[in-house]
Amino acid sequence: MNQVFICGTYFHIYVSILKAIYWKEKNIKCLLIVNDQTPDIAKIFPGLAETGFFDFHLQIPFEEIMRKIKKDNNVFARTIKRNKFAIEYVEANSEILKYDEFIRNSEINLHFDSGLVPVYFLLKYKNNFIRMLEDGEGNYFPRVGNFKAFKRKYILNTVIGGGLDKEIKEIEVQFPENLIKKLKAKGKKFEFKKIQSELSAENKNKIIQLFMRGIDLNFMGDKKLLLITQPLEAKYMTEETKIELYNRLLDQYGKGYSIFLKPHPRELTDYNGQLNYEFSVIPRGFPLEMFDLLQGIKFELGVTVCSSSLYNMNCVEKKIILGREYLYNPSLPITAS
Repeated sequence: MNQVFICGTYFHIYVSILKAIYWKEKNIKCLLIVNDQTPDIAKIFPGLAETGFFDFHLQIPFEEIMRKIKKDNNVFARTIKRNKFAIEYVEANSEILKYDEFIRNSEINLHFDSGLVPVYFLLKYKNNFIRMLEDGEGNYFPRVGNFKAFKRKYILNTVIGGGLDKEIKEIEVQFPENLIKKLKAKGKKFEFKKIQSELSAENKNKIIQLFMRGIDLNFMGDKKLLLITQPLEAKYMTEETKIELYNRLLDQYGKGYSIFLKPHPRELTDYNGQLNYEFSVIPRGFPLEMFDLLQGIKFELGVTVCSSSLYNMNCVEKKIILGREYLYNPSLPITAS
């Protein structure tokens, strides 16, 4: 059956490519739909068309549409007409109806089920087989408590989220055993690292070229440290405090290392001239998990506050993941693996 992949990040696109390669070998057609969650993500489309991994691709500005709904309607109207608005506004502000027949005859793959995206697809295509694909930490810790789930299901009569809706038939993740009790029956193993390792040389090269976009990084240095940053200023702290935090981490771990900094795709921060150490920047649109496709690259140390990407990287020898608790109490003990 046809496959539809709904993505919001470069990592989502990468995972969808791995799945699409499998389906294309079985002569299954694939449609990629990209949300505007990540700035400028649609710039990847020309390169994607050249790879041939997907038969069709479409961008739908779900974030922009959500802002339009809020601007056009008051809170009361948005509450009682949530489902109606989701379908009407998406179809009026995108070309999705052009693919309606294709989608109706497809399995739908969601990487996340919060916001406007799941409301549209779980309502409009509720009779389709819908699965959730690997999205990191969010799969294992859904932010939908019992009260919120009850309110959405029985009072608002809308999508619950967190993988709890009956329309979500399957949740394909690396560690299905770690899903919460309510979701374990839907869990299916996603052999992420195995699939990566079995990619053909041709497909590996296509993927690397797609995301690197001609950028050639020099990974020289006897000891290399990978610092993964995140848009912490969006929720946890000011921009200035974030810079102080990363300088503090480099003071603690960076001495004696060649430092490679990987900014989050949604970050707007320019770290040049703000950090106290020299560093090389890895492109924002390069999914970190792809480092395992590059031959001979090894980082002796990886440091992050709470990016789940670090868990997926075989090329990092020692991993320091501070956890969100560190944001509130920097004196907490460090966890390393």
